[in-house]
Amino acid sequence: MKLTHIYSVILLLAPTSLWAQNARNGNDTLETGEVIIVKEFEPTIASARKMGSQPKLIELKTQELSFQYEEKPVSFESGFQPDSIKAARLKGEPLSRLYRNYLKLGLGNYLTTFGEVYINNVRSRNSLWGVGLKHKASSNGINDYPFSGYSNNRAEVYGTKFLKSHQINGQVSYDRQRVHYYGLNDYYFDEFDYEDIHRRAIAQTYNELQAKAGIESFFADSSDLNYKVNAKYTYLGSPEYFFEATSRQVQENNILLQTSFNRYFGEELAVLNFDLDYNQQLVDTNGTEARINDPNLFAKINPQIEFKGSKWRLSIGLNAFIESEEEVFFRFYPNAFFKYNVFDDYIIPYVGIKGGLTRTNYNSLRKENPYLSSDLTLENLNTRYNVYGGIRGAFSSQISFNVQASIRQEANSALFQKLDYTFLPPITSSSDYQREYSSFGLVYDTIDITQVTAELTFFEENRFNLLARMDYMSYNMKNEAKPWHLPQIKGTITGRYDLRDKIVATASFFYVGERFAKTYDPTEGEQVASEIVNGVTTYTYGVMLPGYFDANLGVEYRYNKKLSGFLNLNNILSQNYEIWHDYKSQGINLMFGVTYSFWSRN
Repeated sequence: MKLTHIYSVILLLAPTSLWAQNARNGNDTLETGEVIIVKEFEPTIASARKMGSQPKLIELKTQELSFQYEEKPVSFESGFQPDSIKAARLKGEPLSRLYRNYLKLGLGNYLTTFGEVYINNVRSRNSLWGVGLKHKASSNGINDYPFSGYSNNRAEVYGTKFLKSHQINGQVSYDRQRVHYYGLNDYYFDEFDYEDIHRRAIAQTYNELQAKAGIESFFADSSDLNYKVNAKYTYLGSPEYFFEATSRQVQENNILLQTSFNRYFGEELAVLNFDLDYNQQLVDTNGTEARINDPNLFAKINPQIEFKGSKWRLSIGLNAFIESEEEVFFRFYPNAFFKYNVFDDYIIPYVGIKGGLTRTNYNSLRKENPYLSSDLTLENLNTRYNVYGGIRGAFSSQISFNVQASIRQEANSALFQKLDYTFLPPITSSSDYQREYSSFGLVYDTIDITQVTAELTFFEENRFNLLARMDYMSYNMKNEAKPWHLPQIKGTITGRYDLRDKIVATASFFYVGERFAKTYDPTEGEQVASEIVNGVTTYTYGVMLPGYFDANLGVEYRYNKKLSGFLNLNNILSQNYEIWHDYKSQGINLMFGVTYSFWSRN
């Protein structure tokens, strides 16, 4: 063992040996002793020394560091290839089954017959075509009047071809309408009975042949020019038979060309409409042509531009007309419209002004009143201005409304009045009959019209829809004493209810207010005006035609998709009200029948 290690051990063991030796000698080092205090203890505290140094703030200055980064584009090529997935497809409702043929047949009182037959192609992306036949006829039905039956027949062929960005359409139709001049005043009947008047003597037949053709573009790009061109030719032949060897026929030809071009310039839409309307009328008496009215041509030019925002739309334009008959006339009318969406299509106030010419020819007049004389002077309706405004909107997604008020002035407004037959002798035999006893002529006047219209619509898809409308008109005549045959109030309510596509019910209610009809018989009407001309006083007489209410009901029961039966009740109150002066309507009319669809698509 090294010497240093030996010394270390001796030092560690020495105290131990000393403690053991003292213990063996009897000396206890922990033994306590006595302490004697001779003076009270006086503690003392050394005086404190206050440090006078204050902490100092050492400012550290930092050195601004500037870094410059250099971007080096590095392309990273990924080898990930996503798996292909199938395109999402929305499954729509199944298409309803279509049938190529449709047949509807019905019978009713007054020997009324009804029939419709249509043949169409089924659903196609390339074309649409069809052929249709329609018939309705009724025999007598008004007591103490001559034969009042009528018949309406129609045949048509139509089709549309769909191209990539165009569609071409065409139609050819033939209409034949026959009425009878049964509105005779019993003042001129002596011992002659109504029933002795032969049907042919009071018959009037209208033959209308019409051909249409058109082309329309629908380019998707708003910067492209879209256009629409339609042409229509209408021929009307109206033969009249006075006696076995005497006949007369009104022939009328009308050609109408309508074009429209529109294109967007940014957010604004520019529109240009250009129309041509030509009308010619001839009267053929036993092969000898005689012209009553000169050929009439007018052209319409309507440029306009439309501005719109998120809640408003403004359209500003001009209606310019060039009319040529005996002379050439130039007429200009404003054409402007503005609307503002106040709240989410629920409240939309609007205001506008417009005007223009409207074609008045024999064909348009006879569709309104078929009991016309052939000797009519034709004047086009001139609406000098029509200022209108209103509010339309909706109460909910199913109920909508429209309230409108307008003030307009119409020049050359055609009013119907029965011809002055007071100079004709009483009818004593069928050979004495002349059409002037019961036919209507025309009188033209300038009328200021104030009109208020209110509409309410309820629509629930595939179940129920309802339309209610009320019109109130006020007339201010320039020359005539009364607005002949024009009512102040008209109202209509129509509805349709579909019960699970099994039972379909329809209803319609009409009200036409009182109207004045002009008469030349002082014993028939009341004096409504007087005038002194060259010292001679002339009087105007009018007959008050009472207002009438007409209610129609219908129900259809669908046995299946092909076969159904229907029942219609017209004029359920059975009122023989006067539609025109001395022309009363049939009473209650009942019609029942069946419908059948067949030849469906496989």
